[in-house]
Amino acid sequence: MSDKAKNNKKKKSQAPVALVYFATMMVFLAVFAVFAVILLGRMNIQSEQEDNEPVSLMQSYNILYAGVNSGNELADLALVRMAPEMDQIIITPCSSLTVSVTDGVSTFGEIYADGGMTRLVNAVEQTFRVETDYYMSLTSSAFESVADILGGMVYTPEEDLYYLSQEDASLDVSYRAGGTVSLSGREINLICQSPVFSQGRGGNVEFLGEALYQLVNGAFQQNNITRNNLDNIYNIMSADSDTNLTDSVMEQHKSYMTEMLSRDIEPAVLLVPDGTWTNDSYFTVSDEFRTSLAEAYERTSTNSGVVSSESDAV
Repeated sequence: MSDKAKNNKKKKSQAPVALVYFATMMVFLAVFAVFAVILLGRMNIQSEQEDNEPVSLMQSYNILYAGVNSGNELADLALVRMAPEMDQIIITPCSSLTVSVTDGVSTFGEIYADGGMTRLVNAVEQTFRVETDYYMSLTSSAFESVADILGGMVYTPEEDLYYLSQEDASLDVSYRAGGTVSLSGREINLICQSPVFSQGRGGNVEFLGEALYQLVNGAFQQNNITRNNLDNIYNIMSADSDTNLTDSVMEQHKSYMTEMLSRDIEPAVLLVPDGTWTNDSYFTVSDEFRTSLAEAYERTSTNSGVVSSESDAV
């Protein structure tokens, strides 16, 4: 057989093999395409499900801050409602001379002296009809240090404020009516604790409320400074503190604050207790205030409304 004939025969025998190979490749590509379409479809479905999943909201909580002096005596209190989902921080200043409804006789200060934070928390909850999730005692030095970090407060007294200490000249208070002054943490604390208001101890409670209101909003006005000092602030507050805040809970609260600080807000809402003073030594909270305070806190937790001013709760 000639070489030409052999070559023709070889070419004819290779043609079916190439055709089979080509067909196999096409089938493989088709199967791969089907699997790719299925995989992409599942990925799209999963992505849509993730997009539709509700975002975990920051949770509101109540915390009781108890200011104690160097003798571990209760100086004053503040019941605070952190409502990050409503962009609100509700502040309720309280006097240590507030009479507890637990027995109708003992003041918060006496209850703290007898049973510490545990009994104080119970008395505050029953008196104000508000459940506290967390509590923290604060030393005077801790409050003053944190107030300084937050920039202190600007204050214009409506009357002359004057107090001369018989023990220590550094505890003296002297401010003229109408004169605007910038107060440090120590100066704020001295006014809170000194008998300088003509209306008596009720004036101290109102001043404490104004101080806390300004400090909270000031923290948000200087949000970058506050954000950079959050760890330091919480470390100062928790030092030598009687608290039920664990490290993990503190980290969660700091994350809430970090998120809130990223917004352009002034979240403080001030609700000063209404009631009756007796001999400037005992304060009885009115039933109307107790009811309205509980309702105000409930509005933030159920998203049924926003507390916008002190008048909304009284």
